[in-house]
Formats: sequence, C-alpha cells, structure tokens
Amino acid sequence: MATYLEQYLSQIRGIRRRIEALAGGDFELNELKDLTSAAGLQTEHFIRAVVIPATNSKDDFAGVINALKANGFSKEQRAGLHRLRELYNSIKHDPLFVPAIKDILEAVRHAETFAIGLKETAIGRINIQVARKFHRVFWVAGWDHFIGGDTELHIMFPSDNRFAPTMDTIHISMQAWDKANKDLATAGKVTLGKEAFPYEVYEGFRDDADFHEAFAFEGEYRDLVRTLAKYEFRVEGLIEPMHRENAAESMIQAFTLAALDVADLAEPEDLAVAIYVQVINLYAVSPEWSHLKSWCTDFGELVAQIPAEKRAELSGPVWLAGDVYNKESTRALARHKRLRVIINTQLVMCLGR
Repeated sequence: MATYLEQYLSQIRGIRRRIEALAGGDFELNELKDLTSAAGLQTEHFIRAVVIPATNSKDDFAGVINALKANGFSKEQRAGLHRLRELYNSIKHDPLFVPAIKDILEAVRHAETFAIGLKETAIGRINIQVARKFHRVFWVAGWDHFIGGDTELHIMFPSDNRFAPTMDTIHISMQAWDKANKDLATAGKVTLGKEAFPYEVYEGFRDDADFHEAFAFEGEYRDLVRTLAKYEFRVEGLIEPMHRENAAESMIQAFTLAALDVADLAEPEDLAVAIYVQVINLYAVSPEWSHLKSWCTDFGELVAQIPAEKRAELSGPVWLAGDVYNKESTRALARHKRLRVIINTQLVMCLGR
C-alpha cells in the first residue's frame, strides 16, 4: 500500500506528464486550466492534511504555504509553491484569465521537486500508509438567511422520503457557495440541481422560499466536511438549538474524523490534545463548546484501545444500520463508552445509525 507521499507524487507526476504532452501540440485551454486546478487543490490538501496536519482549516492556501516556514522550509521552496497557488487562484476566480503553459509547467515541476525533497524527512504523515477510503453519495441542500448573511447547509443520506433526514449541518457564508462547489468538484463528483434528486425531494426543498440550491456529492465524507468547514460562517444571534454543537450527529462525526486523523501521530496521553486541535481547526467545532474537553478525552480513550502499531491502519467512518451495528459491536476491538461508535475487527470506525 502506498504512503501519503507516494500517493501525492503519483498524482502530481501524472498531472505534470499530461501538461508536458499538451505542450507538444495543440491543446484546449480548458483542459490546461482543469489540470492546474487539480494540481493546486491536491497540493493544498497534501500540505494541509499530510505535511503539517495541524493547519487551521480557516487558513487559505497562502497561509498553509507560509506555515511551512516554521518547519524549516526555505523561502525559495515556499516561493515556488506560491507561484502554483497564484496560477490556481487566477484560474479559479477569473474566467478570462489565460495562463501560459510554460508558467504552469514550471510551477507543477516545482511542486513535484518539493515533494521529492520530503523523502529525506519524516515530517507529518508523509510516511504513513494511505488508509482505506470509503466513498458514498451525500445530498447537500442550502437555505439562505439574508439577515445573518449565511447559507445553512444540510447534509443528508439519499432517501426516497420527501423529507430526507439531516445527518450533519454547517453554516457557510452566502458568498462561498460557488467556491465550495468548485473545491468539492475536485475532491469528488458533484451533480448540481434537480437532476441529482428524485422529483418529490427536490420540489420539497424548493417549497421553502429561502432555498438556495442543492447538489449530490460522491466521495469521502472527510473531504466534504473539511471543504465546507473552510467556509464556515458563525452567525451572531443564532438561536441555541441551531448551533452545530447541539446536533449530536454532527459532533460524533466531527470527533470521529479528528480521532482518525491523529490516531497514529500521538502517544496515548496526547491523543485528547491532538483531537482538540483537529476538531477546532478542521471540522468546525467551536472552541467555546462546553463538552469539548470531555469529548476529546473520550475519543482519545477509544483510539487508545487499539495497539499503537495498528493505529495507522484505522479508517472510516462508515455508518451501520441498527442490526448490523449491533452485530459488529459484539465483536468490536474498541467501543466508545457512551456513544454508538466502535472500531471493528477490520480497524474501521463504525457509527450506528
């Protein structure tokens, strides 16, 4: 199984070779732009999630690159990554921007050289084997709050029910809808609008006058939540029951993701602190939440039940229906002491539905 560094190198080399092939003849500008966007997003994700995994999700790409300075990376190394970032941002924000293929190829080659240089280090998660990935389809629908300036997003499991149950919520800035969709389109497959839903479900969304739009996302739940968390908007005056922290499912899922992220990076006594940093930085949990520390402790204890040499193999989450969850729970390797969260014999973190 490949390491996270090997995975990124394979991705960036594939992009570089494709751009080199384009440079040898006639090419469509949109393909060049798509390749540049993929290189930018994958590089940002690699630095943020693998090289320096404690980076705050609110930091933009520039902030993520600048954070490399504290880890000993030179001004020249950072400058080359900034050039890729600038090209990526120009393509993302200016539809009339026409990039020079020579500039893009140089920037992508620099990102590849940067990654090759990491082979001599043991920074972050670069030498950890890539965990098993679980994809599924999620529905995401948004409703605008014009007074607060936010869009309230509901993440749902697909359902034949006209009122599909919400499994997570997050508020983002109203202006961030298009940006979030573009980022998600690189992390997975996005199908926007009524084509993604049964007729009755989509019409049910539209019955509310404040409905913005909806889409289906096929990919990892981690990528979905991390991307939306980048654009989280904390609304002043939001009534208490609507706070994200008061939705148990949202918190269980956020802490599960954070625990999986840091499971192989921290000693048992440090797991709670590592989870604390991760849920705040990447998964839109408020640092003011009254139960934050106790939940960090509990999820740290859950992960600590797995031997240290096995924690890098942890993956998930997956959601299991009642009877299936109960069956898995009887033979689980680890169980949360209060919540319906287990680690099964395949080292997959499972959540009861």
